[in-house]
Amino acid sequence: MTAALPIIDLQSFDSAEDLAVELMRVGRDPGFFYVVGHELGDHVAAGMFALAEAFFNTPLKDKLAYANGSGDLVSLQTL
Repeated sequence: MTAALPIIDLQSFDSAEDLAVELMRVGRDPGFFYVVGHELGDHVAAGMFALAEAFFNTPLKDKLAYANGSGDLVSLQTL
């Protein structure tokens, strides 16, 4: 059985709190999602991928400075 990839449409939420609740839900199970309705250009996504690649290519000892220890979510914040 295959589960459908959750799609989060940022334009479909009435409040930031509703969006946060849904992001937490799909962030826990299945753990990933696809975002639409963000109105960001391809250049923004390309920049984020470049930043992620740079981060993951840094030495482990440098990345550990950003670890939160338990692996749990740090906190919930409104957007």
